[in-house]
Parts: sequence; C-alpha cells; structure tokens
Amino acid sequence: MAFTIPNQADAGTSSQSEVDAVDFGILVAAYNGTGVVTGGAVTSNSNMTVAVAAGTVMIAGTHYAISDGNATIGTADSSNPRFDLISINTSGALVVTAGTAAANPVFPSLPSNTATLAAVHVPAGDTAIATAQITDKRVIARSPGVPDDAILWLGTTGDAAVVHKSGSLSADATLTNVVEGSPDHLGTAANSLLVSNITNDGDIMFLVSDAGNSKGLLKLDGANGRVIVHGGDLVMSGAQKIYFYDVGGEYMESDGSTLTITGATALTPTIGSTAWANATHAHAADNSGSVLALGTATSGNYVATVANATNGGTTIANSGSETAAVTVALNFNDLTAAAVNVAADSIPFLDADGTASRLESIADLATAMAGTNITASSGQLSAAAGGASVGFVLAMS
Repeated sequence: MAFTIPNQADAGTSSQSEVDAVDFGILVAAYNGTGVVTGGAVTSNSNMTVAVAAGTVMIAGTHYAISDGNATIGTADSSNPRFDLISINTSGALVVTAGTAAANPVFPSLPSNTATLAAVHVPAGDTAIATAQITDKRVIARSPGVPDDAILWLGTTGDAAVVHKSGSLSADATLTNVVEGSPDHLGTAANSLLVSNITNDGDIMFLVSDAGNSKGLLKLDGANGRVIVHGGDLVMSGAQKIYFYDVGGEYMESDGSTLTITGATALTPTIGSTAWANATHAHAADNSGSVLALGTATSGNYVATVANATNGGTTIANSGSETAAVTVALNFNDLTAAAVNVAADSIPFLDADGTASRLESIADLATAMAGTNITASSGQLSAAAGGASVGFVLAMS
C-alpha cells in the first residue's frame, strides 16, 4: 500500500504525474485520522468497473470495514479525459466521484466522510479501465491509538510497553518485549489491553490533580509485587464486592450501613501476635461509639456480672457494666452461724512472719497456747493436777 504520484515516465498519461491540490487534501486527511488501515487495493477488471479488495479504513478516527466489491466507472466523455476518485464511506459502501472532463483534467473535490482509495484516469471514449489508469491514493491514517498487537514502547530502551493483544494470553505465558522472565499472572481474554513495566523492580503509578496538588492514588510496586492505594480512599460506591482468592468466593460488601463478610473459609484475623480464629464474627457498632457488644458480637467465655455468694461473707458493688469499677468487701455478718468443732475446725490468721493469710486448726492453736500447768488435747485446754484453776475466754470477731 502506497500513496503514489507517478513520475511522468511511469504514468499512463502525463496528467497522472501532475501533483493535484486534492493530493494534499488526501495527505492532510490521513494525518487527521481519515485514511486506510489495511487492504483496499483497487485493481482493473478490464472493463468499466474496478475491483476493490477487503480491508479497513479509518474515518475521523473511527474504523470501518471494506468488503470485496466492484465499483462502476461512469461512461467516458466523448471529447476529453477526466479523473474519478474511488473511496469508501462510513456505511462501508464504495463511492465513485466523477471529475469534470477537460483537456487537462483535475481531481474532483474529496467527498465528505470518506477515505480515498484510488484515482482513475478515464480517457475520452474509454470502454475499459486498464491497470495503468489506476493510481494508488491509499495513505495510512494517523491513528490516535496503536493497531492490534503493535507494541507501543516507552523509554529510550523500551522500559515500558502498552499493547492491545488481539488474541488471548495464557496464565504465566511470556510475550516478547511485554511479559518477561518466569511470569506470574492470570490469563487474559482476546482483545485485552496489557500495560507492562519491564524494568527490573520498576513501578507503575496513576496520579490525579487534587486542587492543583498531584496525588498518586494507585501505585503498582514492582519491587514488592504489591498494589498500593495512597493519597486517598478506596471507595466501593455501589453494590460491588471486594473478593479474596475468588475461587473460594470470600468477599466483603456493604450496603452503606452494614459491613458483611461472606465465604466458606474461616475468618482468622491476627491482633498483635495473637490469632483470633472463628468461622463467623459479627461486627456491631452503635451511636455511643461501642465497637463490640459482649455476648452479641463476641463468642467464648467472658464475665457479664459479679454477684454476692449466698452467705459467702462478701459484698459486691458496681457489677454489671463493661467499664464498672467493681469492689469486693468482706462481710462476716453474712456468714451462716454454726457450732465450732474445736478438734476439727480451723480459723484464718495473718502470718506476721510472711505477712500472708494462713489457715490454722483450732486444735493446733490450743496446743500452741498451752504452757505451765496447762495442757491441750483435741483443741481443749486443761489445768494440770495440783495447779490453780484457770479459765479462758476465746473471742473472735
């Protein structure tokens, strides 16, 4: 495919070797996104039709297909030659624009919304278009993008690449100058866009201007293989879900008031060095700022209230609130009255040697208190024979 203005020696007629003003219009149109992308060659049928090959044109930046077909050239003028232009319009139809017959003919004006394929010289009285009468006017349109599978390289040594891959790409497959080494990636469907930084440990970052201040909202970290959201929030604006290892179906979603975690796999968050594992954990928040409601949003053992034990000799105060300052006091008056078995019962005491609470039997206490002319047996004190009579009073409070 080549836009042509033939030399006079190569032209079928001298008129074909002249530069026409329309030639410049065809070139300018191609620069602005109207021209041929592939195919579209015009050839002779050895009659008053020409054959047009299938292909693709671009008109004002949009692609249109060309189907194989024939274009009919109108009846030649009896006295003078003319030029006809062959083009394709946005409907995919072939268009023949006839010029004005003249002794020295010029091209007709370019029809709007068409891409030019060829100029046909029609001599006076002609009855069959020969190959030499057809001049190729196909110009590759300057595309705002890049054709399928053509790699757009960035950097003097091709450090980054962008490609529209027309075919599918298998998982972990390489692609020359785009996917290198021993790759680790998912497969892609046909007609996928691939963006790759093939510089070792190179990053890709997407930035926006927030009131004149650039913010890198998304960074693809090449050195650590991470996706980093920075400088802003990650907002799920609708009913979208955040999936984790999609095969298992674990995801998080919110309707604006409740965060729901769904999935068959147990949720195992780690707080500090402690792993908190459970299949289901509810998250509840109220207007007071509470994060977890004990017994509602938690499971396992916890103390809801501390109560007095019946005749336990204690008094409990302020129990029943998560932030309460609970107090515990001894209350001997609450104890149940009972007869003392001096041979078997015990009493608590404060050990002066170790400043600690201890337990001692009444029988041992009596033995320790016995002395001259006083004996102890099974917790009872007795005066020895010949001694004076002694009485004891043991008071306890």
